[in-house]
Amino acid sequence: MAAPIAAKVAVQVAQSKTGRRIIAGVLALILLIVMLPAILIGGAAMAIAVGTGESGTCTTGEAAGGFSSEQLGNAAAIRAAAAEMEVPDSGVKIAIMVSLVESDLLNLANTGVPESLLLPNQGMGSDHDSVGIMQQRPSSGWGTPAELMKPEFAARAFFGGPSGPNGGSPRGLLDIPGWESMGLGEAAQMVQVSAFPDRYQERSADADAVLAALGDTTAICEGGDGGTPPQVVGGWANPVGMQTWATYPNHAGGAMDVHVGTGTPVYAPAAGKVFDLSEGCGGMVIGIQHDVQYTTAFAHMSSFAVAAGEHVKAGQLIGYSGASGSCVNGAHLHFEVRIGPNPTSWGTFTPAYKFMREQGVTMGPCTGGCDLYPM
Repeated sequence: MAAPIAAKVAVQVAQSKTGRRIIAGVLALILLIVMLPAILIGGAAMAIAVGTGESGTCTTGEAAGGFSSEQLGNAAAIRAAAAEMEVPDSGVKIAIMVSLVESDLLNLANTGVPESLLLPNQGMGSDHDSVGIMQQRPSSGWGTPAELMKPEFAARAFFGGPSGPNGGSPRGLLDIPGWESMGLGEAAQMVQVSAFPDRYQERSADADAVLAALGDTTAICEGGDGGTPPQVVGGWANPVGMQTWATYPNHAGGAMDVHVGTGTPVYAPAAGKVFDLSEGCGGMVIGIQHDVQYTTAFAHMSSFAVAAGEHVKAGQLIGYSGASGSCVNGAHLHFEVRIGPNPTSWGTFTPAYKFMREQGVTMGPCTGGCDLYPM
């Protein structure tokens, strides 16, 4: 008898307004308990995704205030030069304002300077013999085209001062007495002597946006980290990231054996033409001829992302590391730099680490054979 009575009472409660609320609450609680693991897992995944976007080292496009990785890379080079020369933040901003006006913060070659056309660049200019991010003129004594096409050198020349490359002629920002008390645009004009002196101050807010997008690091998008394209600075990029590497005697003139597993993305160090250099020992080998003198080559690849004959941009994905070839012991990436006009000619090399450093690119730390070749 007790069971039917209880059932009847339960039905009456369920049919009441209060009862329906109680049942709905109980059902919601049950649903929450059932879904809690999925919510937590999904929330964790979302937190990871957000964290990657906020704290990762690569900022491009809208996430970088509309500035490209190339522009931010050149801004990072300016800031790195400033830090080494102990230039205050106001000087960094002035240099970025100037570069925004002169080149849109890109490393420009010049159609009237043939040497510059053979160097890695991010576009083309045609103003007199001006080249680089600051559009400095070799004929005015700022430096050679090869020097000025390196953003860090161009920045050092712009800053000048006791540690600048030009000894005060032409004079840089630090060579101008009292520049710190001038308006930013006025100080910029004192260096540039432009026919349009007001344009520099107009880019003050844009320079602030560049610095904000740059954040607290000067090593944005080092590359090789899960498929993130590397930062391009002055037309050059780190092809595989900050992984450790080693070398040994008679190793392709100082080639780097980078410690990565199969499937690590490999990127073009600079613009150039692709060559399939595959052979028995190196397995799948891809080469990129950057100009008439230098070819970078990567051996033991597992696959290519581009084909022979293609022209690639700096920082473009070209393939994935692996363990192919008959003379390989475990997966790694062999990275060498060949000298000479024939990309397929094996035998004339320059130390890869030294070469990349000369282009303004920082590679990972050396763990073996570090004293064999000049660094």
